[in-house]
Amino acid sequence: EYNSWDNYSFSDLIATCKEIAKGLFANFDDVDMKVVDASDIYFNGSTFRHLVDVVLIVLNNAVIHSGYRDDLKKLNINIIMNIGPEYIALSFQNNLCDEIGKDVLDEKISSINSNFQKGKYLTVNTRQEGGMGLYKVMHTFFSVLKLGHDFSVCRNNDTFSVDIQIKKEILINEKDPNN
Repeated sequence: EYNSWDNYSFSDLIATCKEIAKGLFANFDDVDMKVVDASDIYFNGSTFRHLVDVVLIVLNNAVIHSGYRDDLKKLNINIIMNIGPEYIALSFQNNLCDEIGKDVLDEKISSINSNFQKGKYLTVNTRQEGGMGLYKVMHTFFSVLKLGHDFSVCRNNDTFSVDIQIKKEILINEKDPNN
């Protein structure tokens, strides 16, 4: 368990979110989830609850909107973290069921990306339920934590991706979680 001041690794974050997701979705253990993170960096503990919210929103969206909610064995989720000179790139990818309406999804993707570019996430009521998940992600990184740099969603054939760049200021340092 983490209080708001304990620093944490990316693997700690994902493990916590996976445990919570198991409580939300009975068969979440059936999801084929891969995490790519070759780093041994630690994040500032004060961001933990915010990043838990972000990851849970993305995992929830993957389960609900992939078309595999009733058969999670078919759902694949890849979470990739890359660290660049100035930013941390997070990519959340999931496969999509053939029955998903790709044209409707593409329209939603276009709208989300457009609203991000226009800064509409600043004026959205993020306490509202339903359909607000990715706006809450934007709001968390750009308004609450003020660490967001870039955000986009896309579909490439049968893969949906949420890509986020955040400022490295979220990091404590490499290797030593207590500094």
